[in-house]
Amino acid sequence: MALVLPVVGAKERNEWWPGEFDHNGMPRATRIPLGQAAKMWVSAGDVDVDGNVATEGDQGYYYLWWKGLQVLMGKEGHDAGL
Repeated sequence: MALVLPVVGAKERNEWWPGEFDHNGMPRATRIPLGQAAKMWVSAGDVDVDGNVATEGDQGYYYLWWKGLQVLMGKEGHDAGL
C-alpha cells in the first residue's frame, strides 16, 4: 500500500484494489477477505524468475509474488472479478 498511495489516484485505488481501499480510495481499517491466500507448489528443479533452481529441500507450497509484491487475493477474489 505504501507504494500505491503516492502514485495512484483515489478512484483508481478503489477500482483496482477494492479489498485494500474503500470507495474514497483510503486504506481500509480491516481487509475484506478475498479467499485463501494464493499459493503454488514448487518442485525440485523448478526455476524462478531470477534463475534460481529449487532443490529437494526447497520443495513445498509458497505464497505467490508478482513484480516483487506478495499476492494477497485468493482464487475466490479473482473469480469474483476483484
